[in-house]
Amino acid sequence: MSQQETSKDMHGDGHGHPEGAQAHALGAVMNMVRSVSWGQGTSGTLSIATALPRPCSSFIASGILFQIQTTVGATSFPFTYHGPKTRTVLQQILRPGTNILLQ
Repeated sequence: MSQQETSKDMHGDGHGHPEGAQAHALGAVMNMVRSVSWGQGTSGTLSIATALPRPCSSFIASGILFQIQTTVGATSFPFTYHGPKTRTVLQQILRPGTNILLQ
């Protein structure tokens, strides 16, 4: 499954997608962004709606991969992005209410 296929679940349209079911079967966890605090460049701190049931090392928002390091029960953690997207583009995508897929 590609990142682009997985991202179809992150549009917040309220519809179930087969890709989401496959992602859950692979251990991925859906969650919603509560707040984002931007730091230097394309990094910051993300707060999510529901505590994580397991550690995660990345998340996908609108098909874009972000790197994280979390622990069980985390609801807030630092993130970084390494790629061609600008901070402005990332700020438009990563905001409160955005659905993300943690893996």
